[in-house]
Amino acid sequence: MTPREFVATLKRHKRYLDGHLGGVRANLSNQNLSGLRLSDLDLRRAILNGTNFTGCELVDADFRDADLEGADFSDARVEGGKFHAAQLGGSKFSRAKADRANFSGANFTNAKNSRAIAPTDLSSASLNKAGFAGANLSNAVLDAAFLTGADFIQAVMEEARLSGANLSGADLRFAQAGKADFSEADLSSADLSAADIRSASLEAADLTSASMTRILSRGAVLRSVEADGADLSGADISASDVRGAHFDHARMDETNFEGSDLSGGSARYASLTGAILRHTDLSGIDARGADLTGAEATDAVLDNANLTTVVLSGAHVKGASFRGSDMRGALLADVDFDQANMEDAMVVLGTAQLSAQLQMTLRDHASWVDSNGAEGARADLEGADLSNAKLSGTYLSGANLRECNLSWARMAHCDFVLADLAGANLMGTDLRHGDFRGADMTGATLRGAKLADSNFGTALVDGGEGRGSAARRPANLTRADLTKADLTGTNFGSATTTDAIGIDNDAP
Repeated sequence: MTPREFVATLKRHKRYLDGHLGGVRANLSNQNLSGLRLSDLDLRRAILNGTNFTGCELVDADFRDADLEGADFSDARVEGGKFHAAQLGGSKFSRAKADRANFSGANFTNAKNSRAIAPTDLSSASLNKAGFAGANLSNAVLDAAFLTGADFIQAVMEEARLSGANLSGADLRFAQAGKADFSEADLSSADLSAADIRSASLEAADLTSASMTRILSRGAVLRSVEADGADLSGADISASDVRGAHFDHARMDETNFEGSDLSGGSARYASLTGAILRHTDLSGIDARGADLTGAEATDAVLDNANLTTVVLSGAHVKGASFRGSDMRGALLADVDFDQANMEDAMVVLGTAQLSAQLQMTLRDHASWVDSNGAEGARADLEGADLSNAKLSGTYLSGANLRECNLSWARMAHCDFVLADLAGANLMGTDLRHGDFRGADMTGATLRGAKLADSNFGTALVDGGEGRGSAARRPANLTRADLTKADLTGTNFGSATTTDAIGIDNDAP
């Protein structure tokens, strides 16, 4: 087609669009228009099947309702272009610059009886803030495309390929993307609320701070995703592969993970209140500080999990397995562990009988110890009455327990490193296997206490002046009363025992 013929075609098409006599709908199918440079080109409703637009500069061109099946826009510039309701099955936009282009309602699938075979190719295209609301992108290829802030509201994206695409801040609310491939895509801060991504792949995708409320993703692959700070409240992620995923500080209230595999991942300080975790594999997960209040965890597997300082109040754990898990500092009010497997778990089941305030104090203290003081708060229980309490295995390193009444309490395997127990009453207390390195027990009463295999050695204290500044602090048992205490296998090391009663100062 010569330039004169092309111009004449455009004029007749303009009359056609305006409804004037002599107007003819443009048909430029299979024409080679590569390299064309025109702004504000108006080809609404034109027939452009197979037309070659490669390398064209058609900024703000209007292709609304046009037939563009098989058209090739590779490497073209169509920023701000209008493609509303256009037929684009089999078209090519690879490496095209189409930022702010509007494809709302466009059909990127092959129309009935079309000869176009290959799926639409938008790979590596620049489509930032482009509009695809209500468009049909099923089977389209958008691998490595730039789609930041793009609008996919109610778009159909079944089996579309978006591997490695940048969808940061994109809006995919109510999108239908079943079996789509979002692997390694950047979906940070994207909104996928109520989207349907069942059986889709999001492996290694970045979902940091994304909104995924009420999303449907049953059977999806979310292995190794980064979803820190994301909101997945009310989402259905059942029967999914979520191994190694990170959900730190995420909101997952009432999220359904039934039958999913979340092993080896993390959900530190995440909110999982009312979450459905039936038959869910959470083995090896790091969920320290998470809130699982009222969670349904029947038959869940939490073996070797880090559950320190978690809130499990009111959770259902019948048939669940906590073998080898670390649950120190956990809040366990109204939790029945009778039919759960607690083998080798580090847990203080007795804390469930303590007041809510005291449980919170112990939980905050465990966080304080775990984070080296960055989180939580040191327990201040000076003068508290904890007599007869069941606290075996409790994290009390560095706690203030001055003049605390712990008589006859069950506190085997407790950590008292650098704790202040001066003047405390530990009469008859079960303290077997206790760690008292560096603890201050000046004037403490331990008459009849069970101290077998306990350690009163020296603790290292960081001097705060960098490497090599740590000081050695021995346990202090000055004036302590250990009359009739069981000291079998107890290590006093270099402990200070001046004026202590009931200790053989020549013993090791």
